[in-house]
Amino acid sequence: MIMIEIVVDPDTLECSPAGSITGKICLRGPTDSFPGEYWRDFPVVLLTWWVTGLGLVASGDRRTFSGDFMDGPYSFLVEVDSGEVGRIVCPGSESNIGFVSIDALLQSAVAAGRLILESCRGRAWVSRDLESLEEALVGRPNNSFKPKPLRGST
Repeated sequence: MIMIEIVVDPDTLECSPAGSITGKICLRGPTDSFPGEYWRDFPVVLLTWWVTGLGLVASGDRRTFSGDFMDGPYSFLVEVDSGEVGRIVCPGSESNIGFVSIDALLQSAVAAGRLILESCRGRAWVSRDLESLEEALVGRPNNSFKPKPLRGST
């Protein structure tokens, strides 16, 4: 099994006048980041989708989940192989193909979601997207998973 984690950088968050929140977010594997270490996207929206979708796979309600990015044609696919193990494929990044713990990937998404939510709330940002992320995180167990910061973040 390989370890893939969801990595965010709260220091890069920006909120547009319309309330859209952007910042760095990626999947980090043992040798590479997908779609790239400095990828900027909409982490609040993505983490809402990913926590919800990975939660359905982890609970056995779904066998597959496609984690889409909003910017660009990027996504990752998680498919249950056996038990808590899933196959993950990140098209265009051969180094991030293998088997992962679905629970560990979900915990990584939850930890990243909480980190982003805390940072946005600390800045007094309010949006429907933040409410949706908070709803997705409700009831998720606290865990000891601590997201690692992106290298070179400011």
